[in-house]
Amino acid sequence: MKRDQIVTLKYKVKVVSGSLKIRLGKNFTSEKDAIFIKEFYNDSEGEFNFHPKYRAYTLRLEGDKTEGSCDITLETSKSDLLRE
Repeated sequence: MKRDQIVTLKYKVKVVSGSLKIRLGKNFTSEKDAIFIKEFYNDSEGEFNFHPKYRAYTLRLEGDKTEGSCDITLETSKSDLLRE
């Protein structure tokens, strides 16, 4: 990832049972270090936009007795602030 980009994480989650947690961060070991955390108990879809501070991030999916599916995409674009 580049610092002059806007990154959009798009998710579509289907939860039949249990729960699913999505975390995004820079080499984090705890939730306090993540830039995005969301836990799902029901079907949901949405997106999260951010400006990267680092070139690499970790995307972590944690299931708790989960049955269902998850579709995640990352899209990048130039920042509106840096366009000429």
